[in-house]
Amino acid sequence: MNSSQLTSLLLRNSTDQFYIEYREHLFNHTSHGIIALARLGANRERIERFIRWYLPRLEERDLHKDDDVKIVDCAGLLGARKAYYALVEDYKRQLDGKFGGSLEDTIADHFPKLFPGLLGSALHAIIHLGYAYAARNSQ
Repeated sequence: MNSSQLTSLLLRNSTDQFYIEYREHLFNHTSHGIIALARLGANRERIERFIRWYLPRLEERDLHKDDDVKIVDCAGLLGARKAYYALVEDYKRQLDGKFGGSLEDTIADHFPKLFPGLLGSALHAIIHLGYAYAARNSQ
């Protein structure tokens, strides 16, 4: 699978479509499975079979409209476990603006502030970050 096919699958099945958690505190690992299977050499049909198997358990974004709120200062949300989509938009703005598209600079700036809180979510955030970085996927 080439990188544009991988990117397409990741976008189509991202947290833009399916919420980062489901059933309150279980975590969406769709992108991790897609990236891992691609790295292991799985063909597109095998990866899509995984997606079809995994997606029924997830919650669609529309079920989490409260997380679509617009927030000016996301720093006050540290540890709050809410406003996921507002946080994603804030980081996207910073990645594209302040950090000129550099994932490395964005991570270097934010990781030290966020790391202490990552352990509270069974490391899901660090797994998500690591897989995205490895796949060079800013989502």
